[in-house]
Amino acid sequence: MAPKEAIAVSAVIVLESALIRFIFFSGWKQHPEMKNRTEIDYNIVKMVYPLFLLGSYIGVILYIVLSELWIAILIVLIMGGLSIQMIYTSIKKYKAESKKLAADNDEFVKVEGSGPIDNSVAVNEVKSE
Repeated sequence: MAPKEAIAVSAVIVLESALIRFIFFSGWKQHPEMKNRTEIDYNIVKMVYPLFLLGSYIGVILYIVLSELWIAILIVLIMGGLSIQMIYTSIKKYKAESKKLAADNDEFVKVEGSGPIDNSVAVNEVKSE
């Protein structure tokens, strides 16, 4: 399948899966914390949707103007850049969550009063026996 045909087919598949997910799952689900709201924040949709339409418009123009090779190169560059950005964001979030868990663990130990284990006492007792 040529890249231009593959792009069209993938766009239809993405649209179809998004509609099915919205209609059957997310469209009517309640927000986990605020019971009087839906799971979808429509204010964010109002902000993102115009940018999505603009990107689609630019994509259609590039699809008409560029050859299949340049379209393939652009897709690889964009997906590669987004993948690298996702990896850096994931690492940053992992480090922040690990630091928070470690801080929560330290607070738990201090609250319980057990504190760190002092190995020198156990070593002295073993030597004296």
